[in-house]
Amino acid sequence: MVISLTFILCYFYVIIPSVGSRIFDCPSGWETYINNCYKYVRYPKKNFREASLACKLDGAALVKVEDFAENEFIISKLKQYSRSLQWYTDATVNDNITNLFVWRSSGNQIKKNHFWIDETEMRREGSSIIYSQRGNMIGWSRSPDTAQLSYICKISRVEAFRIKRTRDYGYGKLLRNRNEIRKGPTITIDAVDTVIIESSKYIFLECVADGNPRPVYKWRRFQDNRIVEVTSALDSRYTLTNGRLTISNPVDYRDADHYQCSAENEFGKVLGNIVLLSFAYLGDFSNVIPEPIYVDAYESTSIHCSHISFKPAITYQWVIGDMNFVRTTKQKYMFISRNGQLYFSEVSLADMGDYRCLATLFIKHNKNDVDHIPSQLPSRISNPIRLIVRNKVSKVNWSPVIHNDFIAVFPTQPMIGDDVYLECFAQGSSDDSNKMIYSWSKVEGEFSDRVILNDLNRVLLIKEARWEDEGQYKCTVQHGQIIQDEKVYSLRFQSKPIMTMPLKPQFVDIDSKVVWHCEAFSKPNPSYTWYKNGILLLSSEDVVISANILIINVAKKGHHDGMYQCVASNKYGETYSSAQLSVLAFKPNFLRSKALTNIKGAMGGNITLLCEAEGAPQPNITWKQNGKEIMNHLTASRIQQLPNGYLRIQKLNANDQGIYSCTASNKYGQADLTFNIIATEALVITAKPQNTEVNVNETATLRCDASYNPDIDTIHEWFFNDIKIDFENNQHFSLSTEDPVGGLVIRNARIQHSGYYTCIVKSTINKVKARSFLSVKGPPGEISGLAADAHNIGRSSVHLKWVPPPYNGFQISFYTVYSRSIDQPEWKLQRSNILMRNIRMDDTGFHSLTISGLHSNQDYQFCISAANIEGVGDLSHPSSYIHTLSSPPLIPPKAITGGGGKVKTLVIEWSPLEIWEQGGPGIGYSVYWRLKTNIGENWSNERIKGSLSSFITYVGEKFYTEYEVKIQAFNDFGFGPNSTIHTIFSAEDMPLGVPANVFATDYNGTAMDVTWDPVSDTREVMRGRVQGYQVNYWDRDRDDPIRYSVRQYNTEGKTVVIGLLPNSYYWVTVQVFNTAGLGPVSETYLGTTGMEAPEVYPTEVHVYSHGPDSVLVTFRGVTVESVDEDSVSGYKLCCWKVQEKYDLEKCIEVGLVNQYVLTGLEKHFLYNVRVMASSAGGDGKRSETTYFTLGGQIPFDQLQFDVLATGSYLSAIKILIVASIIINFILQL
Repeated sequence: MVISLTFILCYFYVIIPSVGSRIFDCPSGWETYINNCYKYVRYPKKNFREASLACKLDGAALVKVEDFAENEFIISKLKQYSRSLQWYTDATVNDNITNLFVWRSSGNQIKKNHFWIDETEMRREGSSIIYSQRGNMIGWSRSPDTAQLSYICKISRVEAFRIKRTRDYGYGKLLRNRNEIRKGPTITIDAVDTVIIESSKYIFLECVADGNPRPVYKWRRFQDNRIVEVTSALDSRYTLTNGRLTISNPVDYRDADHYQCSAENEFGKVLGNIVLLSFAYLGDFSNVIPEPIYVDAYESTSIHCSHISFKPAITYQWVIGDMNFVRTTKQKYMFISRNGQLYFSEVSLADMGDYRCLATLFIKHNKNDVDHIPSQLPSRISNPIRLIVRNKVSKVNWSPVIHNDFIAVFPTQPMIGDDVYLECFAQGSSDDSNKMIYSWSKVEGEFSDRVILNDLNRVLLIKEARWEDEGQYKCTVQHGQIIQDEKVYSLRFQSKPIMTMPLKPQFVDIDSKVVWHCEAFSKPNPSYTWYKNGILLLSSEDVVISANILIINVAKKGHHDGMYQCVASNKYGETYSSAQLSVLAFKPNFLRSKALTNIKGAMGGNITLLCEAEGAPQPNITWKQNGKEIMNHLTASRIQQLPNGYLRIQKLNANDQGIYSCTASNKYGQADLTFNIIATEALVITAKPQNTEVNVNETATLRCDASYNPDIDTIHEWFFNDIKIDFENNQHFSLSTEDPVGGLVIRNARIQHSGYYTCIVKSTINKVKARSFLSVKGPPGEISGLAADAHNIGRSSVHLKWVPPPYNGFQISFYTVYSRSIDQPEWKLQRSNILMRNIRMDDTGFHSLTISGLHSNQDYQFCISAANIEGVGDLSHPSSYIHTLSSPPLIPPKAITGGGGKVKTLVIEWSPLEIWEQGGPGIGYSVYWRLKTNIGENWSNERIKGSLSSFITYVGEKFYTEYEVKIQAFNDFGFGPNSTIHTIFSAEDMPLGVPANVFATDYNGTAMDVTWDPVSDTREVMRGRVQGYQVNYWDRDRDDPIRYSVRQYNTEGKTVVIGLLPNSYYWVTVQVFNTAGLGPVSETYLGTTGMEAPEVYPTEVHVYSHGPDSVLVTFRGVTVESVDEDSVSGYKLCCWKVQEKYDLEKCIEVGLVNQYVLTGLEKHFLYNVRVMASSAGGDGKRSETTYFTLGGQIPFDQLQFDVLATGSYLSAIKILIVASIIINFILQL
């Protein structure tokens, strides 16, 4: 029995010809690749035998992969589905001992290393070869035949007629056009979470649904655990227009809430996404002056932005002093992180000063934002944060070390769809001649084309992150030729549920079983709920719900019909998928059949009769010839009824002429279709090409079946709009080579392929032709004639007109407008989702729309795209430049600061308006100021012309006094709005305070410890604020000494003066200073330095192995060489890894000894050690460097080393030689 069935299937594969336009085109739900159709069946999962039978019901088989290109196609599709799925193929293990892999259908052997993930997967248990995923790799693995898995069916396109046709909304109905299709509502544009500021005049939430009859919309909100319908009766500020909910004068405490849209018609009701309407907020910085930050020169540091409350987000900028913004592309050793901190790779004395953090509210734009988010969002500037840099000796090009805070990722929990920023920043010295160079790479992968590097490559931006962007990202920082550091960050995303298997409309037979699946992918995994007509659906006697599966055991018309929704949820949100369930019950009909009923066939030729009946339950098909029933069986007879009900007649003869009738029947009745067959000697077209519709990028086939005597030669030719098709030079067109030959295949159809197609068949006897029209449906075409109405151009708006594009089969759903200006040349989204009800249409056929939110006195270009249910059309050509009218400035100046300056002045500074914000020519600024204590009094005012950013006025003796200031921009057309009021201080005056009780004593041989009583930091004494103290000193024993000074930028009454001569006396004075200058000089005090530090360094340093984590260091000590030296008080050992920088503070005091045990050492590391003597005069010179590991000292010939290391690459050669010493030493361990 198996052999005969195989023979029959093979026989039909050879002899059954294709019929109709659906023969060569893959049906809905099947994917096309070259000449095959593929169906990816995720649910219900089956074991191998069940999966194989399921494919055979459609005349297909489990997939057999022919080559690498086909394998890549299959993998590209599998990537679109859940990563956890596994898929059966036709392959199996024939011999478990030798691992012989074969295709079940043919018995042909598979190459050993064909498409396996790796050798491990090939050696797994199980006889079936499946597609599986491990990590980011998809390939072959093995599984038992009993496993319940998904599967892939495959069938040749020439046999695609075997596939059972899918039902649609028009099933069993005669519709003249798509507009007659009646169906339930489906939400096509959903509302989104929206953030506004409370000063907005209005806000709207909008959803749009498709359906016929037109859906009725409602909105509801979730208020205090109650669901409340939102109508104008609830609040007169609410207006509902179709699916748009408009809230006038929104207020936080009244309107902030979760909202949900619903759409309903006679077929059911669907719910939209639950969206959050929230209000942005930016608090104030604390009035408390932050504590100063102390750092040694040539070290790395960071400044934290003071705390400020905000919602939803803020961006940061930093100001140095009172007016200078940090520009990290110029001040390359600084970096502003998205966490608000200002980082320094290395500070110097020049960086000392006040720093202010500028926080600006940030609202991420969505499609509804254009109309209600102001261009100028509020900002706040913090009190000054003092950075005090202590003078230290410069380091020489210390190595870059990536800061502990980095690699930093923002958002800290990145989500799919976010713009994700990876930041990298290193500590270390850098200048223009020897700068740090940052680079990024993705471990085991390549960057996507959405990756952008910014800010000197310190920031890696991933635009609109996708799952494939996950992985390990490595930042490398290089300084010079060799020195570098690197870090790796493993980037992982979270996401709200994304529907990978949305619901699709179901058109089921009455009393049949319905199994409905939906599937979403998310991290963390989703949970599922179901709704019917907007009401939560729970399991009952007739409906069973299990997570993402809904089962109706017996579908009843009028009871189970309706709109169903599967909702996938996790902690990040919900995603809705909606579809209509229609339970059908009607007798068969042929209303949509395109079959020809009068057919001529050539003697000896072949013809196929199409019985395209529709009914519910599915009709049974029987055939009669001249009233006599034709037996329905699958044999090799000349006249056969095919599995899909069609009748195939081969080798037509005169006896086959007559009346053929097709009868379709079910329990509700029957319908008949009659054909008249005439046999002729001439060449005839038995199946003419029919007028056909196809969606863009899909494949269409136009039949041109000819019946003819096989002994006569024939030629098929095709013409497109009366021009002969050149098949060799047009990849979209090809001739069908399968029986029946001559059909025209149009692959990846384009809109331009719409038109008339003519088939001509020639023979030596006669010539016949037939003509049809192909309509390619898809996204709208490109609009034309885009221009502005010259009589309707305003200060911030223009009225655009255009000729609507070709619809290409579907009504336009919405338009999207983009704009750019000469001063802002990058295209930006101006307005999106402009529904047709908001478009004006005049008598000439033009569409028009007013675009607002523009800048005055600017030259704009616009381009527009149209969209329908099939997608977005091409952007139009840009319009000509359109000049908006001039107006007064529409926004105030921002970033207002001040303070500092010369004595008796008030300095006011601001960020000037950008050129596109100025509104018109003649820009200037009106500056207002008054004493803060004079609230209610008139403002002093000065107008200044030009794009300036500061103003200075004389205020006399009112030093360091608080003033209120505000700025207003103006131009030749008038004055703009005032800024908010800011408080600043006038300039400081010279201090009056004098430090008292100055005292100086020796610190060591080259330094003195100086102390004094600090000055009272009050306005009366300081005429400002204490910035620091200046210590003046000079040599007592010189007749005309050079006077030196050193400043410390803090309020402490002590400092250490360094760089002095040993055994010397110095006169010392102290002065306080503020931003205006120095105060009076203190009393003079005579201080002294100590004796000299040891001049000689220890010698004969040796290192010996001591224990599992220790070594013994021995050395020869030193003796005092001069009466000016202080006596030795002990020794210090300095030990560090070769890849680390030398740090004096980590040196160990070991006392007056000549040996010491170093502990806490690690294996496989090379260390340095140096020894020095110490006395009251300070630390002496350090011994030469000795290299060692836990195994002991490494021999090192300095003379040979120096000879080898001469030349311009000395540092690099030294490192290479040391590296070779390390390798050789480790190899000997």
